[in-house]
Amino acid sequence: MQQPLEIAVLGAGDRGFHAYGAVARKHSDRIRFIAVAEPNPKRRLKFAKTFKLSAAYCFGDWQELLNHKQLAAKPNIAILNTLQDTLHLQPTMQALTAGRHVLLEKPMAVTARDCMTLVETAETKKRVLQICHVLRYSKMFKLIKEILDSGAIGDLICIQHNENIGFWHMAHSYVRGNWRCAEESSPLILAKSCHDTDLLTWYAGSKAKAVSSFGSLAHFRRESAPPGAPERCTENCPHEKVCPYSAPRFYLRGGVGIPLSLLTGVSLQTVWEVIKNPKALSFATKITEDLSRAGILQALKESPYGRCVYRCDNDVCDHQVTIIEFENGVKASLTLSAFTPLWERTIKLMGTKGEIRAADFRGRLEIRTFHPLKVRKFRVGFDALTHGSGDEKIFLDFLNSVNAYTDGRKQIGEILTSARNSLESHLIAFAAEEARRFGQTIVMKDYRRQIKS
Repeated sequence: MQQPLEIAVLGAGDRGFHAYGAVARKHSDRIRFIAVAEPNPKRRLKFAKTFKLSAAYCFGDWQELLNHKQLAAKPNIAILNTLQDTLHLQPTMQALTAGRHVLLEKPMAVTARDCMTLVETAETKKRVLQICHVLRYSKMFKLIKEILDSGAIGDLICIQHNENIGFWHMAHSYVRGNWRCAEESSPLILAKSCHDTDLLTWYAGSKAKAVSSFGSLAHFRRESAPPGAPERCTENCPHEKVCPYSAPRFYLRGGVGIPLSLLTGVSLQTVWEVIKNPKALSFATKITEDLSRAGILQALKESPYGRCVYRCDNDVCDHQVTIIEFENGVKASLTLSAFTPLWERTIKLMGTKGEIRAADFRGRLEIRTFHPLKVRKFRVGFDALTHGSGDEKIFLDFLNSVNAYTDGRKQIGEILTSARNSLESHLIAFAAEEARRFGQTIVMKDYRRQIKS
């Protein structure tokens, strides 16, 4: 019987503890967390208790973990890196150089050159570096790929893809939260939508030839603040009852970040998941460990999450449209927008014999063909709480990849979301941001040459 893969976790927050921690608990016969690096002492303690870690293997800094002599002496420990975007490069480089296999949250790095460096290092060191592009593993998007590959809609011609961020998700993550400033994290199209550029690349089956993009920060600015709005929502804002972004109402709503009224038209499975476990969709869990009313209010008074959305230091776009021409002739458009009620991806793929339409949060998928003239509708069993079950599948695939690669049964290029396979999605995102900022169409052949030089 194969022993569980031992893993050291960098970052015990939402992804490290809640997402992949849940997978580790479910598959404890295959996964064993043995060490953690987490700067927040409460999170670190909670992680240690949950996974019964030795105090000697709990660290406040990732460097302490990677430099620990006893851990360094264990050659078969893999690394799960779920730190913030700007801490993806250095820890991963050190881990790869030390001979570790790494599962790395997206984006892999915050510059195109650094992404290429990670790819080259992983291949030189012959280590598995798998990027958490979990949508390739989710039921909805995997089914779309299978339908495309079957030839049901003929040759793919163009794609319309919408990343509907959701007004409340935008406020939490990209106005008040960790990804609000491009210099401190990364541009919106990379932080939020390298998942989407990855899907487009996967479906097109080609590298990008040219990229154009347009977008700006239009609404979440001081000029948009209603009269008399204070700096923080906790300071008796006169607009609290009518403002959709009121922090006290948002984070105290029964612990649920998503208003249940927005679930109209959503699959019964998804609604049931919310009813069964409402805190799973709670944004309050992302700002404090104390989920009492007093604890949440205290966090809103002390943290960035209690600020008025019109009086923050955010600078990332709240909407952006990107157009991509791929080398094989496929054309794609990607629209990101904060101004939507649902947090949902919708997509339409048009081919020479028909089209595919899908909406992931609602679990709807349709195939419409011209000859024969036919419409087939599917309800995809979609677990909206875990990227369509992609979190579990990608983590288990990482385990399989490490074992198969170690045994010589698998090459790096065969890993679905290897760093090499994920690189193109990152390059498209960086090119789109450059195109947006400078009003240019980026020719990708020249762009790749420029990055390498």
